[in-house]
Amino acid sequence: MQVLAAIEADRFNAIPFEGSWTPGQVAEHIVLSLQGVPEMFKEARPVNRAANEKCKAIAGIFLNFDLKFKAAPAITPSNDAKDKEAMMSRLWQVSDSMMDAIQVYDYTGECTAAEVPTLGYLTRLEWMCLAAFHIQKHTHQLKQMQVN
Repeated sequence: MQVLAAIEADRFNAIPFEGSWTPGQVAEHIVLSLQGVPEMFKEARPVNRAANEKCKAIAGIFLNFDLKFKAAPAITPSNDAKDKEAMMSRLWQVSDSMMDAIQVYDYTGECTAAEVPTLGYLTRLEWMCLAAFHIQKHTHQLKQMQVN
């Protein structure tokens, strides 16, 4: 949120370099990727493995800043201009919703609503790791945009 807040409003919808999303699109992508996670927490089953078993693999994927991925269609941002304040508000709402879910549900349950390619089903704790590492990846990307 601090990195986004530091981006000037007139640069929020500007493509910083060829092949890049705008900062506004990065923000929308984060919102789209996280908004359904708290809902997924509702349906989970017990597992016979450590709740954080896949967190190291998730970190290896998302914290390798040299790896580039194509976003799934459902979490690909639109090309429309983004209102910075509205997008920041949406990010706060998603963040609050996730924090509420963390406090309500047992972190060890494996969510059955969605499978992650190559990783399979994730526990609630692993989903939180995925969310945190995904945000770190895009925070790094946003910082790179500020340099250019």
